[in-house]
Amino acid sequence: MVQSKAGKDEPVNQTDAPNSAPELALVVSRLAAWLQSMRSPQGYTGPVAHWWQNCLQYTGIGIDWRYEGIITGYLNLFQASGDSHWLERACHAANDLVHAQLPDGSLRASCFELNPHPNGTPHEVACALALLRLIVVLQAQDDLRWQTYLAVAGRIVGRQLCRLWDASVRAVRDAPDVPSFVPNKAATLAEAIMLLAQISHSPMLVSDYAVPILDTIIAHQLTDCADPRYIGAIYQNSFGLQPVPKFFPLYIARCIPALALGTQVTGEPRYQRAALHALAFVLRWRNPDGSFPQVLYPRGRINPYPYWIAATGDILRAMDILAGDRPDAGEPTRTWLVQGQLPSGGIRTAHGFAAQISQRTLPAPPDLRDLLPVCGWNDKAFAYLTSQLTPRAAQTVRDDLPLEPSTHAGQLRGVLGTYYEDQHQISFRQGSRILYQWRKGAAVPDICDPVMYLK
Repeated sequence: MVQSKAGKDEPVNQTDAPNSAPELALVVSRLAAWLQSMRSPQGYTGPVAHWWQNCLQYTGIGIDWRYEGIITGYLNLFQASGDSHWLERACHAANDLVHAQLPDGSLRASCFELNPHPNGTPHEVACALALLRLIVVLQAQDDLRWQTYLAVAGRIVGRQLCRLWDASVRAVRDAPDVPSFVPNKAATLAEAIMLLAQISHSPMLVSDYAVPILDTIIAHQLTDCADPRYIGAIYQNSFGLQPVPKFFPLYIARCIPALALGTQVTGEPRYQRAALHALAFVLRWRNPDGSFPQVLYPRGRINPYPYWIAATGDILRAMDILAGDRPDAGEPTRTWLVQGQLPSGGIRTAHGFAAQISQRTLPAPPDLRDLLPVCGWNDKAFAYLTSQLTPRAAQTVRDDLPLEPSTHAGQLRGVLGTYYEDQHQISFRQGSRILYQWRKGAAVPDICDPVMYLK
């Protein structure tokens, strides 16, 4: 392991970040091949490691926000290369969403770390957003498949508004029975509403729903405070009129695309200003190695661990939206992201999960959850990295590369072992004792020792 300028171990000791278009194309090819290894006939599968909770016992399809980045990435490749293979990949993924829609409009297994339950936020809306981006591309190709996808996306958005819209405050709740507001989740819905309004020529959707949501997000932003380091921060959530004083850089970054689109759609500059202030806050807390702390609290208190790796694709996307004319704006975060790619092609979830409670690192191998590549984090890297390819480089991307096996020393709850992944499986073993073994595509692991039961 190599010590970074921030004084912590780098996530992996692989290669440097790609310095050329062919190198980036190879990174994307390996990631695209890894995503294919995680597919079952019904969709993308695999365990989930998350800050809030982990889902290692259910490993079946997840119809959640993984589809936002996966479909977006395939569309990026199609638009850059002109190769219809990628458009068919996007439609194949979109068909997973069509088949997963329940009679009431919700999606099965849409709760990510809480799968296989339905009604996940922001996950169902993220799926609708992916479909809406696909519709725009299909309409430009005169491909009538857009009609099916529009019906599904419209039902998703409509159901979310029916379940969560609180007319008394003109905003959406995070749950029907709780007067809560979560800006980043609401931002995903606002973005989907604005795109749906453009496609369906329904401007009232913007004025009636998107604008009030965006205004509520802005109301959760700090614009004047005693500590200037927090200007631009957006509260993680609120209950009633009481904001919760937690600030997650990743989730603040996920508010930025909707705010920027809000100015494009409405012409109101306040949304773009809010997006710029939000990005300034996020970058203010970036570490020299390109990573970001997990959560900040008032008066400078920080819980840095775990540092996201694959998920920083969403932060890079936000930077790209606001500073697209500055090709260097993403560094050193882009390097941090790409250095997290494992030999198997997937990108590591994080660095420092073992320190999540103590917030102190100890000399030990990475936590299993750090090493574990997760579809719902890798999609964010995939969406960003594919957007950075030149047309010539995109034409060289392929998703049929053989996966190189990954073997790493790891640990979980103090149990030392070996993490292994290849084309067909992910496992964790202590010597000859197998603690975890999952055959890719299976709904549950073959072996899941009680030590693996993490909440």
